[in-house]
Amino acid sequence: ASVSDLRIPDRLDRQTKQRVAESTGEKTMRKDNVLNVMEQTEQKHVRFLAAWKRGVLFLGPELFGPGSLKTAKDKNELRPLPQAVEAVFAGESGGEEQFLAAMVSFDDPGWGEKLAARVDCLKSVCGLTYNLDHECTAILCELLLNYEGWGEYRGPLAFSD
Repeated sequence: ASVSDLRIPDRLDRQTKQRVAESTGEKTMRKDNVLNVMEQTEQKHVRFLAAWKRGVLFLGPELFGPGSLKTAKDKNELRPLPQAVEAVFAGESGGEEQFLAAMVSFDDPGWGEKLAARVDCLKSVCGLTYNLDHECTAILCELLLNYEGWGEYRGPLAFSD
């Protein structure tokens, strides 16, 4: 049996799947699998950026940069701007605070966690999403489904005090 014939549960991590593959004697991924992964990766990039832009539009494009919604071709062109986010965060409604903290956490998990700590809600995925409207919940779901990391972590954009 080849790896493609095995029914390996999706919940298994990549290393476990690789060990299963090696135990069957199949050491390389078939060409069609590689092409499928490459195609899925590009689709995920496109879907993540589209959802990210919807979130940016909902929260306000002035909170993200250095690019614009029209010109951004990559999520790095629409990173949360610390000064702008911090300036409006406390004045947002509870749901908007939660959504903003969640959006920030995709770019900078540490900063997102600090923002979430300031929100009056349970500090869990359910707690942070409970008060969100359908649109924000759908955006976060799409981001989670298509998130592949933010690339090399460079830390938040610098504050200038």
